[in-house]
Amino acid sequence: MSDNYWRRKYRSWRYKSNGVRSQQRPPKSIFPDLKWSIIWIIIHSFSVWLVSYFLVVISNEFLYLILAGLGITIISKMMRTITRHASFRVDKNFVFWFCITTFSFWIVRVMLQYVQIQSGTLYYILMGCGIFVIGQIVQKIR
Repeated sequence: MSDNYWRRKYRSWRYKSNGVRSQQRPPKSIFPDLKWSIIWIIIHSFSVWLVSYFLVVISNEFLYLILAGLGITIISKMMRTITRHASFRVDKNFVFWFCITTFSFWIVRVMLQYVQIQSGTLYYILMGCGIFVIGQIVQKIR
């Protein structure tokens, strides 16, 4: 039999220190994959730009934050359904991520206003980075 046969057959088996076979997976890294991180930062940046473009006429800050969080969450959920081939459902998980996205949109916006970055490409890239990082922190804690 070929060497590939044995690799495929026993690739998931791991040996414990006492020599007994175990079916445990290696622990996941705490850092996300770089390729998907860049993709999600671009998606979040584009969604912030798109939502900001459509919500420019709204003057109420609270309503703007709620609609921006909802728009970013919907775009993210649509992209996740495309990449994972899953169905789009509005459930408690959707509401949870809507709240997290709205909060992260607000906190990153306040931080960028503090350092006086309020428009331009850098603003959208930093917003995408901030929303992605806060989402990853919440996902690791959860």
